[in-house]
Order: sequence, then C-alpha cells, then structure tokens
Amino acid sequence: MLAKSSHKKRREDSDRGIAASGGPSGLSTSESEDRALALSLLEGARLYVILTSHLCKSPISETARLALQGGADILQLREKEMSDGDFLRLALELRELTARMGGLFIVNDRPHIALESGADGVHLGQEDMSIGEARGLLGRDFIIGLSCHSLEQARQAHQEGADYIGIGPIFPTQTKVASASGGLPSEQPIGAEILYHLRNFPIPYFAIGGINLTNLAEVTRVGAGRVAVCSAVISQDDVLNATLQLSQSLPRGGDPKCQIKEL
Repeated sequence: MLAKSSHKKRREDSDRGIAASGGPSGLSTSESEDRALALSLLEGARLYVILTSHLCKSPISETARLALQGGADILQLREKEMSDGDFLRLALELRELTARMGGLFIVNDRPHIALESGADGVHLGQEDMSIGEARGLLGRDFIIGLSCHSLEQARQAHQEGADYIGIGPIFPTQTKVASASGGLPSEQPIGAEILYHLRNFPIPYFAIGGINLTNLAEVTRVGAGRVAVCSAVISQDDVLNATLQLSQSLPRGGDPKCQIKEL
C-alpha cells in the first residue's frame, strides 16, 4: 500500500530526529535540523486527525494507532476537561506512537504540555495564548498552528508567524469547531468557497469543520488538498477504513493543491 510505504519512509526520517524542545534564545544545528524536518513533514501532510476521548468509539490510543496506520499525517490531542497530569501522560504515549509510526504530534492549547511531552507543536485558538507568547515559551523549532474563521484572520496568522492554519468551519458540524480546533465558539459554516481564495496562501492550511468522505469533493474542487477531521475518523466503527478512504481521496506527493474545477 502507498500509505504504508509513505509512513515507512517518514518513520525512518523520524528516527533521525524528533523535534527537540528548543529554547527561545537561538537555534543549535540539531534544533535547526529538527525544525526543517518538522516543517517538511507539515508541508507534505494532507490528513490531520483531531483526537478527543469522549468522541472516540475505541480507546484513544487504539484510535490513534489505526488513524496513523490508515494514512493520517498529523494527530492533535485535544482534551479541554482533562487535568494536566492525565493530559501529559496521554501526550507522552501519543508522542511515542507518532514517533514510531512517522506522524507529527500536535497538542491543543497547552504549550507547556507540548514542551514537556516533546510534541512537534501546539495548536492555538483565536482566544488562546498569542503566537508570539507561544513562540517565546516553546522556541523556534516547534510548529505553531492557529484556528482561523476568515481570510482576515488567516492573513493575520501568517503575519504573526504561524506555521499553518486551520480554516473553518467549512460545513455545518454536530460538534462545535471550538471543540475540534480550539477556535472561537462559532458553529456557522463559512463555506468551501473561501478555500479558493487561499489557493496561493504562503503556509499550509487545513480545511476543517464537518468534512467527511461524502462532501470531501466540495473541498478539493476549489483547490484545497489538506483537511482536518475529527468525528469522520475517530467516531467511526472502522477507524482504519475511514482513515484510508479519506487519505486515498486526497492528493499525495508534490503540490497538495487539487485541480481547481469551475465553481
């Protein structure tokens, strides 16, 4: 399988250097290499899966393993109600799993846990710690993502130094996008057309919000080749198959942009 082969290569890359917890006062050679590796994996990522235990039908660690096996490139751990101690224990487990299987690991909204667990980065919402504050805490080599709900917010995120953005909600969703991406508590879909205006955006962007196999074509037809999903994978009876189908429906290799079809 193509997905399995891709993960084998990325696992070998990961073995050569997992993102280090670099300090804010400059980069060593190894830290520079770690960031370059992490950004390379981010650039190549297509499928981003958000994990939250109360939405998983199976234990979260098993769900994570199956998602990676099925072709997920990035896993984000989001647990708003979990204590820091329990969150850290779970984050360490997922860090080991993603390192072994070749995926990026992102922590939602808790930069200190990202640092302690050795995660590849942190994802912030519009009302969370600023990108500058997070960068000061984590250092240059950590990936920082931001939830955005408009073109204006997307452009601002890039100006402030975000490494990627999540943009949505694209479609109506049963779970609040605030719950999925750490963003503002808005459930009003912004529509897939906004993605057309991001087709030349300078950093990776992931469409999020109500995306599933049924409506994925509406996202890819406007040129978006990266998506973030939650229930479409983790709430399914067959997590492996759900992930495989989504992964195989997204572009792989080279430019992540899909061929834009007439709107």
